[in-house]
Amino acid sequence: MKKEEDKNQHPLEKLADKLDEIQKADPKAPHRVCLKKLAGHLREGQVQTAKNVYEEECDAIKKYPEVRETIEKELFKEIS
Repeated sequence: MKKEEDKNQHPLEKLADKLDEIQKADPKAPHRVCLKKLAGHLREGQVQTAKNVYEEECDAIKKYPEVRETIEKELFKEIS
């Protein structure tokens, strides 16, 4: 059932879920607040706001290559 739900899930929701998982895996990381903000904007369908927040407020994320790559690949390429 979970795989079927994943297929029907909107790309914004999928990315928001990934960001939540990353944030929960390391709740003391300096980038957790930004991840939470990004996930919230994505769930509300506010893609441009999420992009702006990432560009302007998420310097801490840029120090974590795997997190940065996930966001940049999925937020700026797939959901443009």
